[in-house]
Amino acid sequence: MPLSYKVLVSGASLSGSAASVYTALALTSATISAVSVNNPTGAPVTFELYLGSAATNNTKIVTKSIPAGKSVPVSEVVGHKIEAGMQLFALGAGMFLNISGSEYVQ
Repeated sequence: MPLSYKVLVSGASLSGSAASVYTALALTSATISAVSVNNPTGAPVTFELYLGSAATNNTKIVTKSIPAGKSVPVSEVVGHKIEAGMQLFALGAGMFLNISGSEYVQ
């Protein structure tokens, strides 16, 4: 199957604990092309994104403070590859996450 451009994560509601927001299925790989985080709360919130089989310090790819009431691009993660079986985990209490990218199914 060819390459397809798609929304990988759409408006995922985040909590204060890292949770899986995307999993590359068997025979599928993906590339992140855009990430944005919306913080509708009244205070800055820390956003963290992890890439791997678990959310650990070894798999963290970004930590960023998102200002209150703002939507912010997270360009630091653009270009990261997600291999079959790998997951993206995210945390950010009260925030919402959107990720666009491409998937290639073998």
